[in-house]
Amino acid sequence: MKRSQWSRVQRRTVPEKRMSIAYNGRVKLVFTFLIVALALLALCIYLIFIVVDRGDESGKKVLSNKADDGQDLPFCRGSITDRYGTVLAQSVQKYRVIMEPKNILLREKNREATIEALTSVIGCDRELVENGIKQNKDSYYVQTDRVLTAEEKLNAEKYIENFNEEAEERYRSLKIPQPVVTGISFELLYERSYPYESFASDVIGYSRQDAAVGVHGLEQYYNDYLAGETGRKMSYITEDGTVERTYVEPKNGHTLVTTLDHTLQSAAEECINEFFKTYTADNVGILAVDPDNGEILTMAMDRQVNLNDPGKISKVVSSEKLQQLSEKELNELTAKIQSNFAVETSYEPGSTAKCLTVAAALEEGAASWSSRYFCDGGENFGAASDETYVRCSGGPHEEVTLAESLIVSCNDALMQVGRSLGSEKLLKNISLFGFGRQTGIDLPYENAGSVHTVDDMDDITLATNSFGQNYNVNMVQMAMALCSVVNGGTYYQPHLMKEIIDEGGNVVERFEPVVMHKTVTKETSDFVKKALRRVVTEGTGTVAAIGSYDVAGKTGTAEKLPRKDKKYLVSFAGFVPADDPQLLVYVVVDNPSNQDGSPLEVNASIATALEKSFMEKILPYTDVPKASSE
Repeated sequence: MKRSQWSRVQRRTVPEKRMSIAYNGRVKLVFTFLIVALALLALCIYLIFIVVDRGDESGKKVLSNKADDGQDLPFCRGSITDRYGTVLAQSVQKYRVIMEPKNILLREKNREATIEALTSVIGCDRELVENGIKQNKDSYYVQTDRVLTAEEKLNAEKYIENFNEEAEERYRSLKIPQPVVTGISFELLYERSYPYESFASDVIGYSRQDAAVGVHGLEQYYNDYLAGETGRKMSYITEDGTVERTYVEPKNGHTLVTTLDHTLQSAAEECINEFFKTYTADNVGILAVDPDNGEILTMAMDRQVNLNDPGKISKVVSSEKLQQLSEKELNELTAKIQSNFAVETSYEPGSTAKCLTVAAALEEGAASWSSRYFCDGGENFGAASDETYVRCSGGPHEEVTLAESLIVSCNDALMQVGRSLGSEKLLKNISLFGFGRQTGIDLPYENAGSVHTVDDMDDITLATNSFGQNYNVNMVQMAMALCSVVNGGTYYQPHLMKEIIDEGGNVVERFEPVVMHKTVTKETSDFVKKALRRVVTEGTGTVAAIGSYDVAGKTGTAEKLPRKDKKYLVSFAGFVPADDPQLLVYVVVDNPSNQDGSPLEVNASIATALEKSFMEKILPYTDVPKASSE
C-alpha cells in the first residue's frame, strides 16, 4: 500500500476508536450512578422501617429516661393600680406544701418525724397526710392542703434544718441512726389579692385563684395583658446516669395603670355608704369624668363585694334574707351584685337629657337663644276619646325662654322644642350623642340601651323623648354625652386605662384620648353652660351650690315603667368650673325611699345632695380652681 493510501485509512479509523472508548466510559458512569442510587434507596427504606416499626419502642426508651413527670412553673399575674400607682390588685407569692412519699418511706423513723413536722409544725391535716402517703407510695409529688406565706415557709424550713442538724449531732455522738425530716418540698404559686377588698369591685372585677382567667371588670377585659405564660421544669436521666434538668421560664403578666383616682373613688364610696344610712334604693351610682379627655376618675356603685371572696354576699345582704331565697333567686341576686350598674344596666335618663334636646334644637336651627314658649301645665295627645295627658312637673310655668326651660326644667316647653325639631332630626341627634350603641368603654357587658326609629315614633313618643323619657341609656353613655355638650362639642371615647407596663417597667401601650366626633358647636356649648349655671344659682339645682366653687348642672327625675307604680329614678349631673369644666360628676339614684319605711317625696334633690356631698369632699384635693372673688 502506498503511503498516501495508508494515511487516508489511518485518518478514518483513529476517530472511530476514540468514540468507542468514550461510549464505554459513559456506560460505566451510568452503571455506577444506578448502583449508588439503589444503595441510597435501600438505606431510606431501612430508615423508614426503623421509624415506623420501632418508633414506639424508641419513644418508650426516651420516656423511661425521665426522672420525673415535670412541673409547671407559674407566672405572676400583672397588678392593677390607680393613676398614681396605688395597688388595687396584685399577685402574692405563696407556697404549697408538697410531700414526696417515695422519700418519706425510705425509713420508718423518718416517716414519723416527717408526718409530725407536716401536721404539728406546718399545719397539714393528719388524716390527709397519712392517706396521701399510703395511697401514693411510689410518688415523688403529692399536694397537701396547706399553702404557706413566704414567712411561714421560712419558719418551716428553719424547723426542718434545725431538726436534721440536731439528728446529725446525736448520730455522731451515739453512732445510732436518728430520724430526720425528709420528703417535704415547697412549690411556688401566686394568689390574687385585693388590698382594699371591696374597693371599686364593679370596675376591677376579680380572677380565679390560679390567676389564669379574669372574671368581670378590668380583670376580664384586659386578661390577655394581665395573664402571663406558664413555664415548665423537666428532669431527664442521661446515658451516664446523671440527671439533666431543663427549664422554660414563665413569662409574667403586665401591670395596668388605670385612670381611677383612689382618693376620689374612696370619697364616692364613702358618700354612698352615708346615703344608705338615711335612704334605700335599688341602685346608686357616682361617675366622675374628665370632660376634656374621656378619662373615668371614679365609678362607684352600691353593694360592693369583697374581691378576695367574691362569691360571699352575706356582707351585702342580711343572713335572714339569704335564708328566704331559693337557689335561683340567690344566683340572680349574686349576679346582680357582681354586675356594674353604670355599664350593664340601662334606664330612662329623665330631665338631665333636656339640655341635649335644647343643644340639638340650636344646632338644627329649630330654636334660637331668643325662643320663647308658653307652659300651661302639660299637653294632650291622641284622639279626644282616648287622650293622654302629659303633665309638666312643677308647671304651669307660663312664658319661658329657651334657657329658662332648662332652669325650671319645663316639660311643656321641651315638648314644643321637640315638635319643632321633628322625629328625624331629634333621633339623628340622639344617635350623635351616642345613645343606642355601645360607647366602647374598656369594660365587658356594656348595655347599648334602646332608642326609637322614625317609623315607630308617634307624637307622644316624640314629646316624651324630648324631655328624656321613652328611650334608655346607661350611665357612661349619659355622662359622655353631657361632657361633649359642656366641653365645646367634642365626644371622647370613655376609657379606664392610662397605660400598660411590663415587668421591666417599660410602657407596652399608652392610651391617648380618642376623639369620636363633634356633637355641637362652641356657641351652643357656651349657651348650655350658662343656662346650667343658672340651674344651680336660681333653678331646680340650688342644692348643688358650693360657696367657693362655680358649679353648674342639671337635675333629672324619670318616672319608671310601669308608670302606675309611681317609682322614680332621680339624677344630677354637675360640673366645675361652670365656664370651663374640668370635672363632671353624674349621680343616679334608682327608686329611692326612706330608710325607716316612711313615705318619701321623690325629687331630684336626693341625687343633687349626694352629688354635692361628693363634690365637697374631693374638690379641695383636685386642681379645679375656685370661683373668682370678684
